[in-house]
Amino acid sequence: MNSIVIVVLCSMLTYQEVREDFYNFVLDDNELFVVVDVKTKSYTKPSVIQNWYLKKYYYQTEAYNDLTYAETIIEKFTHHLPIELNDSILKKHPTIRFRIIPQVESVDSNAKKGKDEFISIYFNRGDVIKPVTYEEQLAIIQKLFEWNLATYIDDETGALIIARRKYFKK
Repeated sequence: MNSIVIVVLCSMLTYQEVREDFYNFVLDDNELFVVVDVKTKSYTKPSVIQNWYLKKYYYQTEAYNDLTYAETIIEKFTHHLPIELNDSILKKHPTIRFRIIPQVESVDSNAKKGKDEFISIYFNRGDVIKPVTYEEQLAIIQKLFEWNLATYIDDETGALIIARRKYFKK
């Protein structure tokens, strides 16, 4: 019985280490998408935002530096804490857009097939291979983020790309 508890605890610690590596990777690259819960007066919902714009939001609302920003966001990721949105900041900076992630049945269904199959359905060597709607794209970004896979939009092609990391741990 003790050995089972030890194995479970070690697995949890390893998973947490992988998640923190992933979070640090995402927060170090301004192009990558971040999936966070946002809270307004009327709802709390998951959303997608580019790291640069989330960082800009925190600079504007809290005057955070890079270190404080990273610590705050990792805490929110780890404990699933929503970001409380400041409407006046969002109105002053219309480029800061939190995109609410819709429920997309086809993406949810494909995600149930597992990460590798999901990626093969939507991607070819990291590039989107089939046309998807804007709503599907947001849902795909969310599923990949849940699997510790970061994404960004390629500047030249406009394609959704899976970011590659040399140090990624499985």
